[in-house]
Amino acid sequence: EEEEEEEEEVKSRSSRDRLAEWWMSHPDAPLGLSCDAESRWTHNLTTAASMISNNHGGNNGNARGSARTTTYIMGLPVPPPLFRPRLPARTVLPDSERVQVAMVVPFVPFQLNKVVDLLSTHWAEHPPCHADTPAQSADLVFFTEGKASDRVRDELRYYFAELGGTNANATGNGNATAATSCFNSAEPIFLSLNDADAELSHLEGAAYSFFSLFELLESKYRSFFLAEPDVAPVQSDWVPALVEQSRKLVCDTGIWQLGSVPLVADVEAGMLRDRVDYHMNGNGLYVLGCTEFEDYKCRVQTHYVPKDECSKVAGCGTHEAYEGGYDHALYHFRMHPDNYEYSRLVLHRFAYSNFVQNRGEAIYYRSTQVMNEEPSTYFIHSKSIYVDAAATTLKEVVVSALRRDICIEGGDDDTARKELESIYTKLRLREYDKNDALRHLCVSADSGKFGPVKPVRHICDGNSARPTEEQRAESQEQSIVAVVGGRLELIQCEVSAIAAAGGSIRILNDGGETGADTFAVILCMTLETCVSAVKQRRPVIVYASALLREPRQNGEDKRLRVDNKDAASTENLMKWLRSIKDLSGAAETSVAATTIFVNSVLDQEYIQ
Repeated sequence: EEEEEEEEEVKSRSSRDRLAEWWMSHPDAPLGLSCDAESRWTHNLTTAASMISNNHGGNNGNARGSARTTTYIMGLPVPPPLFRPRLPARTVLPDSERVQVAMVVPFVPFQLNKVVDLLSTHWAEHPPCHADTPAQSADLVFFTEGKASDRVRDELRYYFAELGGTNANATGNGNATAATSCFNSAEPIFLSLNDADAELSHLEGAAYSFFSLFELLESKYRSFFLAEPDVAPVQSDWVPALVEQSRKLVCDTGIWQLGSVPLVADVEAGMLRDRVDYHMNGNGLYVLGCTEFEDYKCRVQTHYVPKDECSKVAGCGTHEAYEGGYDHALYHFRMHPDNYEYSRLVLHRFAYSNFVQNRGEAIYYRSTQVMNEEPSTYFIHSKSIYVDAAATTLKEVVVSALRRDICIEGGDDDTARKELESIYTKLRLREYDKNDALRHLCVSADSGKFGPVKPVRHICDGNSARPTEEQRAESQEQSIVAVVGGRLELIQCEVSAIAAAGGSIRILNDGGETGADTFAVILCMTLETCVSAVKQRRPVIVYASALLREPRQNGEDKRLRVDNKDAASTENLMKWLRSIKDLSGAAETSVAATTIFVNSVLDQEYIQ
């Protein structure tokens, strides 16, 4: 038993020694932002390593500078940290006067349009408050790495004020409307980080901002909810629910972090299942002003040293595949065997919750569906709310089958790009579903079109479950198809606008040569009406052509010429559509709510 204990002690010492040696041999490496900036070692390498290895003395409480001080949690000794944690600022306000929670929406300049869309679309559909919601101890904070310009601030204030209309209520809450009146502050608060390195990568910038937020917020708030621009509400009146959830975060007796596990449908994406990845996504709730949590974060940033893609910020990832991001570092630290003695005593401080669901790249679910399935969910994190479904599906397929990101390295770049474009186009046209895209990708990879990158065999060989009829029906209900014809170059503007709104574009020609007299117009509705319908996920008809054929009558094939300059064209086309409807024996429905595919190439057949 003594030999086994000694062997375990040697293993423990060696891992700590290696970590100490790295930091001592990299004196200029940036220290973790959650660590005390003055606790950098001044000893030589040998002394520092021996300080870690031969630590036996100690007292209760957190380590304060000397590596000889033993840390005790629940009366049990744990390995001391290499660096002491940053001490939370003494609050400017008494604790009783601190606001309970700050909802922090971080963004960089190019994401401004996303933030505007978040407010004008998702918050407008599910406003933060109801007219009769009492005042809540919560603020909305927009966070930027550099100071937001006056134009940006004014634009966000405008959309915040527009929520719920301009009916300023009688609560006396400044410029707040009924939809925002329950916030503690009448207007959004703008917070910035002015000392961030402009050369930071995406991972480094996100980690630097995250770890900096604690010091910036702790003097005024007890907790904060980090909600990036792709975190959208799925229920209305969510501010009271946010405040209620935040009360679970208490330094001494509660939890330190509350969030969601990965909930993407494709568990092969990013090797989630193979890696047994239960990391808690960064979009969640965090306690503020907690020395013990600062100690935890400092240990994380010490363990995951600044190197490689995280050379400028400690703890911005684990340096392993698919584990880039501070949220991965926070999770994998407590799962690492080197940290077992410490982590087992703080695991209860981290709580999974469906208050916010991390759907990652997954296609955004309708709010009504989420509410019915999980009434406790108020927010969904899904990048796809700003990306069309085809792009989301393509990325999922590439990541799961090729273990690569969508930008594939190796091989003939032009060949690989053309293959991906081909798959994407078929997905957009709904000629492919996810299984079709997967088969296409696997065949292309096997034939060497992605260079040395080969597909994962069990993914390609496995027969993925086909969608049920109910799923297909639901997908069709949500799909929008714009059918256009004629010369594509004449309708680029319309195609771009419809695609940007989320429509799927299908190009149909009339057969034969496309001459200069081929019109390219959108009938039945204006472009603005079409885009509006697409955004509202309503089925629409968009058809453009120089030549339409009426159904055969008395054996005669009547031709109906549609002139884009003729205002009567719309009425003529509607008559033609009604004829199709009557012949097909369709149920009595509004023609305008029926998506009709017209194929004038194959024997002039009409397909509904």
